[in-house]
Amino acid sequence: MTFLSIQYLSLGIGLLVPILLIEKYDINQRITKRLARIATGIGLGVSFSAFMLHPDIIIKFVGLIITIGGFYTFKAIRRTKQKVDKCQTCADHQSHKICYGLLLESEAMRKYSEYASDLLQADLKAAFAKKIQSDA
Repeated sequence: MTFLSIQYLSLGIGLLVPILLIEKYDINQRITKRLARIATGIGLGVSFSAFMLHPDIIIKFVGLIITIGGFYTFKAIRRTKQKVDKCQTCADHQSHKICYGLLLESEAMRKYSEYASDLLQADLKAAFAKKIQSDA
C-alpha cells in the first residue's frame, strides 16, 4: 500500500466512525447533525473514490468494503432508533385542539381549501349538470 491509499482509507473511516457514533447516541444538536450528514457523504465519497480511482485491487476492495459497510451500518442504526412522537406529550394534544406548532400549517391548508373550492366550483357544477343530463 502506498501512503496515498492509506490516506484515502483512513480519511473515509475517520469520517464515518464519528458519524455513526452521533447517530447511535442520538445527539440532537441541529448543527452537529448537519455537519455529520455532510461528513457522511464525504466519508462515503472518499471511500468510494478509493474503490473507483485506485489501480491496486486490494485498495479497491477495501474501499468498497468501507463504503458498503458504512452505508449499511448507518442504515441499520437509523432503522433501529426509537422514534418518539412529540405530539403525544404535548398539552394541546391532550385537549384535542390544534397546537401552536401546527397552527400556521392548519391555517394555510384551510385557506388553500377555500381558494381551491372557489376555483373548482364552476367546473364541478358544469360536470354535475352534464352528468344529470346524460343520465336522463
